[in-house]
Amino acid sequence: MTYSAIRKLTGIYDGKQVVLQFYRSQHVDESSKPLVITIYRQICNDFLFGRDYEEFVYSLDFKDSKMIYESVLQVDKDIRFYTYEDKNVKEGITYAYYVGSNLNDTVYGPILIKPRNQQIWMPYETMIWEMEQLADMHPNLVKITNHGKSVLRRDISSITIGNRQHIKLGFIGLIHAGESGPELMLYTIKKLLKENGELLKKIGLSFLINANPDQREKQVTGTPWYLRKNANDVDLNRNFDAQFEKVEFGYGYRTDVYTSPTYRGEKSVSEPETKAIVDFIEYAMPQAVFVFHSLSSICTDSFLLSKYSKEDTSYIKKCMKYLIPYTKGFGVKSEPSIYFGTSCGSLPHYLYSKYNIPAFDMELGEVDDKIKQMVIHDQVTIQLMEYYQEKHYKGIREVIKACI
Repeated sequence: MTYSAIRKLTGIYDGKQVVLQFYRSQHVDESSKPLVITIYRQICNDFLFGRDYEEFVYSLDFKDSKMIYESVLQVDKDIRFYTYEDKNVKEGITYAYYVGSNLNDTVYGPILIKPRNQQIWMPYETMIWEMEQLADMHPNLVKITNHGKSVLRRDISSITIGNRQHIKLGFIGLIHAGESGPELMLYTIKKLLKENGELLKKIGLSFLINANPDQREKQVTGTPWYLRKNANDVDLNRNFDAQFEKVEFGYGYRTDVYTSPTYRGEKSVSEPETKAIVDFIEYAMPQAVFVFHSLSSICTDSFLLSKYSKEDTSYIKKCMKYLIPYTKGFGVKSEPSIYFGTSCGSLPHYLYSKYNIPAFDMELGEVDDKIKQMVIHDQVTIQLMEYYQEKHYKGIREVIKACI
């Protein structure tokens, strides 16, 4: 049998370059002849976010790659781990990398990495830094509260602004890693603090802007396909204690199958992220909760309610108190776009069934086809992000006014 000289090839985009990491195989010892490593790269123009997943790797042909690096690596007992930095990359392009050697014809790879603009896909550390800066700048109006840790032990914290004795609105982002949250919410928080101090004296707002930090960070650092679940492969929006035992079939998937994109977990509230969200709700006890979804860091004023609330006219009336002003401020439609679609185990159904709190998953809704393609295929520009940041700020500001 012929073994590769390389094992455990991984890589990330660090905001400036792609950093590859790999190990020398156990089958290459110190007595071997000089080890010459060759790195190959392939540009994957056919890869499309929202359509292509891991199966795209299997369609690639090594013959379509080009050598970008060749060098002799030191072989001794104390060195087995190596790195390579590819600085010649462009944001928005998916790259496939391979590593081979002169010891045999076996090539390790490919791995796929997509550099992304970090203004559109915000890193976890940037998010934490910005929250802490706001707390330092506005000590009387901003409070950061920890609600738990993720599977990989990242803090899951909220930022509350305004009158903490009268928290009326809650906002949650990134229940699904490849969707929306920090980029839209932090803009709103900053602008409310800068321009709406009088409103904030009367009302408090709590934001849990990143509920799924582990998988979101994988998305930020280059995983090219859409990530939905947490690091335990559980869909957090099916893991809440709300008729959890009922099997759902959304998107054609079963929630009780581990490999399903909508897998609910072994039991309700099994995930540390779900526990953190529940802790956030119990801390803030808001009158309404907006949960940001859609794809590529952007959602609109399109609201999904629990599908089991469809006949509950009093609940719907209660919801409209918040949706009408949000839609008015958003400034695109005259009437709210509401749909009854969230399932058992989802956060909106949990908040409806346990607390009767108006709760909404916010999706993309009906938009211009050009915008739709940009969002669902991870082609969002800074200009489009800025457009929706301002839309959400105005929508939230109108809801605040309606609550006072």
